[in-house]
Amino acid sequence: MITPKSKNVLIRADGSHSIGLGHIWRMKTLSAAIRETGSPVSFLTANDPISNPLLKETGFPCYVFQPDSYLAVLTEAIQTHKPDLIIQDILETSSEDIKMIRQLSSAKIINFDDVGAGLILADAVINSMVFHWGKYNAEESRTRLFEGPQYMLLQSEISSYARLEKTIHNLATDILVAFGGTDTHFVTQRALQAINNVNMTPLIVKINLGPGSKMTPHLEKAIQESPHHITVIKSSPNLLYEFFNADIVLCAGGNMLYELAALGVPSVSIATEPHEIYNINYWSDIGTTIALGWEKNLTLSRITESLSELLKNPRKRTEMSAIGKQTIDDRGLSRVMSIIAEVLS
Repeated sequence: MITPKSKNVLIRADGSHSIGLGHIWRMKTLSAAIRETGSPVSFLTANDPISNPLLKETGFPCYVFQPDSYLAVLTEAIQTHKPDLIIQDILETSSEDIKMIRQLSSAKIINFDDVGAGLILADAVINSMVFHWGKYNAEESRTRLFEGPQYMLLQSEISSYARLEKTIHNLATDILVAFGGTDTHFVTQRALQAINNVNMTPLIVKINLGPGSKMTPHLEKAIQESPHHITVIKSSPNLLYEFFNADIVLCAGGNMLYELAALGVPSVSIATEPHEIYNINYWSDIGTTIALGWEKNLTLSRITESLSELLKNPRKRTEMSAIGKQTIDDRGLSRVMSIIAEVLS
């Protein structure tokens, strides 16, 4: 592991209403693990009213830049923090940015889910999600490349649930609706409209609204008209608990699909952004989720039909649960920390 108090780490991660908060959650998880080794951590992030407070919750210094101040703030962060390691989780890095970092610092560079220049110029790239998107040729990578869901940074608390046996009920009644931290395209309200059309014994439906999600008039109307028991959760402090106790989770196609697979929780997924189509199709092919496609092309009736069928099919849900636990475990964070130690050695 990283030698305590001997390595400084600077983490670059962005989040917003448009790109979501997945990068932020992952880097918060990683920063907490690095903190336990005694190594100082700082964040570098784009200015955003939703994601910035989440990073500042860590208690680490947070360097915030505007679009026209990136170089100045990057320079300040490097000169002040003197990093031995710079971690980037921004999806696609450019050769110009990496060369700029190299000119300013001798720090090692590790990128997460990078389909760009990091595959050539970084010291290591860890692609737990984008490896199946077809956006790069792994054989052309010139860096140490680690690929697969086994490197996904799941919350450290997931172990307490992932190692329990998931109960699969013959007739499922509990649905959790969770479309990430922002729900930019208001999929939650459409999802509830579809659930309202499920003709079964009143369901127990929990709706999780993330930090960047708001109660809309349309969602309020769908709640009021629902024949089911509806509970709204705003930024749940223990979303893993809600995941684990749901019979089915209706969700988007980001990090959550990995968490649900590790927990053994069956899901029905909707891509809220074009790149999420790759993710829902990947997990659908493996067998842990029912992928319904991109939200722009989705009909409410398809959501209703898919949920109705899965609620009444314990054999299918049992199979989905078992496949998830076989495919991904709770040791991704440990594997990543070992990679960091190797790069810094």
